[in-house]
Amino acid sequence: MILKKTFGLIGFPLGHSFSRRYFTQKFLSLGLRGYEYQLFELRNEEEILSLLKDCPSICGLNVTSPYKQSIIPYLDDIDDVAAEINAVNTIKVSANGLIGFNTDYLGFEYALLQAADISRIDFALIFGSGGAARSVAYVMKRLKIPFLFVSGKEHSGDDTITYHQIQNFDLKKNLLFVNATPCGMQGKASMVPIDTACIREHHILFDLIYNPSPTLLMTEFQKKGAKTVDGLSMLYAQAEESWKIWTK
Repeated sequence: MILKKTFGLIGFPLGHSFSRRYFTQKFLSLGLRGYEYQLFELRNEEEILSLLKDCPSICGLNVTSPYKQSIIPYLDDIDDVAAEINAVNTIKVSANGLIGFNTDYLGFEYALLQAADISRIDFALIFGSGGAARSVAYVMKRLKIPFLFVSGKEHSGDDTITYHQIQNFDLKKNLLFVNATPCGMQGKASMVPIDTACIREHHILFDLIYNPSPTLLMTEFQKKGAKTVDGLSMLYAQAEESWKIWTK
């Protein structure tokens, strides 16, 4: 008898996700019979409790928007890094309960180092304020790149500016823009409210979205001659880190 082991992704919506395809291929390549990866669309984070009850074969879960932060109270323990970032994207189901980890920061750091010479980045502007944005900020601290969050809300804090305040920056600097919002995701034909007239050829956009690619935001940056990177390599890198956590 083959023991069934289930892994999956929780969030809402999940129609854009490549995670199931990635892990299904991985299981096939490793010859892991009985392993499966499912997409679990939860209407709220509390539904994780009934999900685990109804599907006792679950060994590990990935977490995506909008639950990377709100899922934390439902966990039994949390890794130190995930606690510092205050966001979880990986859950290990163990004898000790639900343990939360963050592999987003490792995925982003790997992808950024592959795509850009960070020694030439003067400053980073991070669009968003959720779990993904916090993971990006953690990497900026690790790499010693100064940064600010960019929000649509006025007076959001000392570490945050609004989109129209980007115009006040020295645009001659080598700026890294990171889109850590859902804007531009499949089914959302939109982009963050940035005036792309401020974009220059020496700027870089890292859009965490990978479906579709290019996003509308990436296309607008490309029109200005700026380098753009999508989130696909980050997805794969963080997925591999999740796999290490689930199987070690």
